[in-house]
Amino acid sequence: MIAGGAYFAGLCILLLYSMGNWRLFQRRLRSLEISREEKCGRVCRMIVAKEIKEPFVSGIFKPAIYLPQGLPKEQQEMVLTHELVHIRRGDHLIKPIAFAGVCLHWFNPFVWAAFHFMERDMEISCDEAVLKKAGYENKKTYADTLLYLSGGQGKMNCPIAFGEKSVKTRIKNVIRLKKTKNYITAFAAVVVACAAVMLLVNGKQDLPGVSGTDSNVETYYIYSDNLSDEITYLPSEEVAHTEEISPDTAMTTEHAYYVVTADRHSVLLRQEEGAFHDILIEYICPVEDSRISDTYGERVHPETQERMMHSGLDFAAEKGTPVKAAAGGTVFETGFDAYCGNYLILQHDNGDMTYYAHCDEIMAEMGAEVAQGEQIASVGNTGASIGPHLHFAVSRNGKFVEVEM
Repeated sequence: MIAGGAYFAGLCILLLYSMGNWRLFQRRLRSLEISREEKCGRVCRMIVAKEIKEPFVSGIFKPAIYLPQGLPKEQQEMVLTHELVHIRRGDHLIKPIAFAGVCLHWFNPFVWAAFHFMERDMEISCDEAVLKKAGYENKKTYADTLLYLSGGQGKMNCPIAFGEKSVKTRIKNVIRLKKTKNYITAFAAVVVACAAVMLLVNGKQDLPGVSGTDSNVETYYIYSDNLSDEITYLPSEEVAHTEEISPDTAMTTEHAYYVVTADRHSVLLRQEEGAFHDILIEYICPVEDSRISDTYGERVHPETQERMMHSGLDFAAEKGTPVKAAAGGTVFETGFDAYCGNYLILQHDNGDMTYYAHCDEIMAEMGAEVAQGEQIASVGNTGASIGPHLHFAVSRNGKFVEVEM
């Protein structure tokens, strides 16, 4: 409570002080004896007045550049270019927004430091833009202009002033400034482009499959999320949605296959060729007193934010909630997968397979016969899961299908 009151008091004091200074600044602007005014761009004006000691920019939607009277023509052009760079870059808009952030975090010295260095970098960047246009041979003239206009009277208390910030540092930077060699610019552009490409692509992801040491195990290639990943299947398994491709594309394999997966649960997809029979099976909900948190179909993955197909239903429930067989069948496979966690697959009389993924504990053994409604596992949060739930899916003839319960 005390800390909150102190923060609010500090914020109010800083805002009131800033508003008072701004009103005083506006009053002094209105009292200027303008000796010359002309348009110097589509939205800005140049105003010359004898009361002004250092150039500055003022205004939000219609910014104006204020210049001191009697400035030599060459120096005036340099100063005018400097202030126009500020306007083109939107510095007159950025600085008030940044200062609002300082007001909100007035207690943080790092925020004040960041604001100070932001102002300094704004000025140095504009200095370099001026010399690039005027020519690097005019460095001494520009440095003299900075020194001449750094009187620091500060009577106008303006937002962006030419000679206001870090004058010593800016003069040193101007003197050291040299024209960048073309090959350095090209090299920097290549480095930035390479970095952008590396940041825009995803790294290789491991899609774990079923592996074995049998000499008959063959290697296939699986396609998922626009990445080619190698995966191993047992020789007794059939791979769904296959299309033979050339040995060159397959690299070292004599026969390779191109496999399109529905989603990452598809690494568990199983089938037996021609096993489907015309037998009607009515599936029941595998988790009682649960909430369906995700349905079958295309969706945005809650963890990776990728748009992909969701092959089944997600039942959200507390960890340890019983998972029951949606239909009677045989335990075809149990195991663990880095993405699917602890999983169990049932095979049914009509050849359908049902999948139970992200389980906490598997309670049925491979080859066991289970009845509809019998507990086979418990709800868990294993594998790539963001909360306790059961991923339940049904496949038919090697394809995930949507079923009614």
